[in-house]
Amino acid sequence: MITYQKPAQHLRYLKKEVTELPDDSETTAYRGLTEDTIGDATFGFFKVHGTWEQDAASLQWLQSQQNVMILTSTQGQGFGVDFASFSFKKITGQSYVSLDQVDNIQASRIDGTYQDTTSDSIKAMTYLEWHMPDGHIRVVYLIAPSRPLLNLIVKTLSESFRAT
Repeated sequence: MITYQKPAQHLRYLKKEVTELPDDSETTAYRGLTEDTIGDATFGFFKVHGTWEQDAASLQWLQSQQNVMILTSTQGQGFGVDFASFSFKKITGQSYVSLDQVDNIQASRIDGTYQDTTSDSIKAMTYLEWHMPDGHIRVVYLIAPSRPLLNLIVKTLSESFRAT
C-alpha cells in the first residue's frame, strides 16, 4: 500500500495559472458528443461527454472516442490516498479550481504531462484534490491526449460536481 501525500505540499513554489487554449480537433469532437453523468454515491457525480466505461475494480472511467481516462478516489478524513498514483513526467503548473455546486470548495490543481507506460506516448495530465466539509478527501486524475481537452473536462467537472 502506498500512501500518497498531497502534491501541493511539494510544489508551493510553482504557481502557474491555467490559460485558455483554443480548441483542437480532439476538443471539438468531444464537445459534439452527448452529455452524460458519471461517478458514484461515495465520490459524487459530474458531467462528461461521450460514452464512458467504468473499470469493474476501481473508480476508473475510460472514454475511447478521445482516449481519455478519469480516476476518482475518496479517502477517509485526512489519511491520504491509498492507491498507487500516476507519476507526472513533467509538472507545468499549479492552480486552484472552484467547485461551484459544493459551497464553492477550492480544489488544488496540478498540471503536467504523463508518459503512457504501454505506448510511451506523452499525454496531458491533471491532478485535482479537495477536502469535503465532512473531512473526506476527493482525488481525481485526468489523462487526455491534449491540454485543451483536459481543460474542458476540468471546467465541466468544476461546474457540475455534486456530492450525493
